[in-house]
Amino acid sequence: MRCWAHPAVTEPSGIAGKMDSSTASKPPLSLVYAANRDFLPFALVSMVSAIRSQTRWCHLHLIHDGDIDSEYQERVRRFIDQQGASIDVHSVPASFPREFAKHTRWDVSVLFRLAMTQIVPSNLQRVVYIDADTIVRRPIDEMFEIELGETGLGAIPESHEAVQRLGLDKDATYLNSGILAIDLDKWRANQTCEQMMQLVMQDPERWVFPDQDILAVQFKGQWRRLPPEFNVTHRFFSGPDSLPLPTEDPFIIHFTGRGEKPWQTHQPH
Repeated sequence: MRCWAHPAVTEPSGIAGKMDSSTASKPPLSLVYAANRDFLPFALVSMVSAIRSQTRWCHLHLIHDGDIDSEYQERVRRFIDQQGASIDVHSVPASFPREFAKHTRWDVSVLFRLAMTQIVPSNLQRVVYIDADTIVRRPIDEMFEIELGETGLGAIPESHEAVQRLGLDKDATYLNSGILAIDLDKWRANQTCEQMMQLVMQDPERWVFPDQDILAVQFKGQWRRLPPEFNVTHRFFSGPDSLPLPTEDPFIIHFTGRGEKPWQTHQPH
């Protein structure tokens, strides 16, 4: 797979008004989303929440599988510009292993975060990947500043039976892949994406939760643990084993779990 050319980016009008001199000089926050056409409206809600909750200019990257046509892309660009940010749209190359979708109930877009360096521009260094079913409530500058070590990955730990299923060491920690801090330079140097793409098709039926399972196997616990308030999921609220809420004012709310999406009005929340 090849990297895509990165167009010149200029600061959109209207954003400077909400930034003071100390933040205006900082580089933009690079936020990455992946969505198909059906999920795009929900992704846009998350994007707007991210833009409005930050004190720095946001430059967004949307990865899709070719099902968002040029007219719709232009509408998205105009909409994001009106919110006081900018966006690049990237189509996944033809060489991506789409046949994986035959082996799983998941849409192939869940794997796009694993091929990040092969899709986004080569000059993009530090990004935060955000799932579409989220609301960003507070500035997330810390996610761009925290040290990510040699593996270049930061995520929020999650207790999960997958550790045993995947044959990982009993002390290994599973992670939630919905919010990821990624040092793309480290991933390029380590050929991380290439290795994960090889894992995808080696044993496709092994991956029950494809993106999370593959990340857990690839990194084997060698990743930076981020505070849970950056990814507050349904596990903090539902079931007899619910976790203690880390804060009453989370940075990001992540609507994980079946029947937990705000747009699923037929489901009990």
